[in-house]
Amino acid sequence: RFVICHAAAHQVAEDFAAALKRDFEVADVPVLEISPVLGAHAGPGTVAISFYGEQGNHA
Repeated sequence: RFVICHAAAHQVAEDFAAALKRDFEVADVPVLEISPVLGAHAGPGTVAISFYGEQGNHA
């Protein structure tokens, strides 16, 4: 499963979500805005893509 977080970069994050859905054939890729604390350090325009697998699947 993928999750995308962004700081004032909603369209870029949505574009990444669409590409992940298409390329990895996943139905849902949540797009979230990062917290103000992270945004203050990372700055506007930051996009982070995170993923995690099923428990025990370390491939």
